[in-house]
Amino acid sequence: MQVVQVRGDVKSFIAAPEFETDVKTGKKVLTEVGGHILRSKLIDMKTMRVQRQVGDLKVKYQIADKADFQKRVQAVGVDADKPIVLVPVGAQCVPRHQKT
Repeated sequence: MQVVQVRGDVKSFIAAPEFETDVKTGKKVLTEVGGHILRSKLIDMKTMRVQRQVGDLKVKYQIADKADFQKRVQAVGVDADKPIVLVPVGAQCVPRHQKT
């Protein structure tokens, strides 16, 4: 199995998460996503989107055609012969372990 993290902000893949302490509860709250799953691969969604012609219209932010998509995914090391788990950055994160 291979874990593939899909992000629009690639800097967050190597950045440390940022926390603030809630004044009322004293609990730490995640304010900036950071870090990654060990041995996961990173796909930058900004490089996966292309402009495509649909009739007379140019449509932005479309997924590339099959051959181009496969080429881009293989370039980051995704192996077509292994199961893939896609992991987006969640809107709300509750960290399991925190460094203090």
